[in-house]
Amino acid sequence: FSAEEAVPRYLAIVLGAPSGSSMAAEPLPGFGPTLPPITQALHLKQQASPAKPFKVKLKVNYTRSGKPQSLTTTIGPDCFL
Repeated sequence: FSAEEAVPRYLAIVLGAPSGSSMAAEPLPGFGPTLPPITQALHLKQQASPAKPFKVKLKVNYTRSGKPQSLTTTIGPDCFL
């Protein structure tokens, strides 16, 4: 498991340590998540005045059943319309 984050230059980003780097296989596949998730705190600080909208690009890389997987998403003002 690894996560990559990108923000515009007017934002400062501080990342906490992830709660883990791997997960065991689900004991009951097909019955929903039964194990705790891996979490990581992400704090943003506005560097510009006046404030500008925030935008964060996230990429999560992980391995599932021996195969590399990748998820990418953008979080920003458009997500809340």
